[in-house]
Amino acid sequence: MPWARFVEHASVGSNPFRDALPSGAQVFWPGVHSRVWLALGTPTWFSADQGAGIVFSRDTAIEYANRKRASGELQSSIDNCLMVAQPACRIEARPARELCERKDGPDYVVLNARVNGYPALEWLLPSEIGPGRQSLFLYSCRDLAKNLKGRR
Repeated sequence: MPWARFVEHASVGSNPFRDALPSGAQVFWPGVHSRVWLALGTPTWFSADQGAGIVFSRDTAIEYANRKRASGELQSSIDNCLMVAQPACRIEARPARELCERKDGPDYVVLNARVNGYPALEWLLPSEIGPGRQSLFLYSCRDLAKNLKGRR
């Protein structure tokens, strides 16, 4: 599996995103691919794997549902970009900003397409990952929220 090999390789040593993240930063990096936290060395703000805890704790179930709902529109944008060639796809800033501005929101978001007009760190992916997946982009929630306040 190309994605599993990519994550495994990225978890050893340094990589562009891990090197840029402060210790303990929470990152929203969605998708069906578990264990992306290995590549980052930091907590994932939301993942399907975290849903396993809902059977043990009501509070966990409520928080999981809240985070899933809060990230739904951004996840939809990410999914749409998987269906088109990545260079042609852009993600609207509003759903990323809304997630970032949550009181309990992530510190960073990883997206599979650019948000026009905002600084991002780009990580070029190996060609075996597949068509439409040439790069990932790391955005600081602080930058997204700060820069977008005047663009509402």
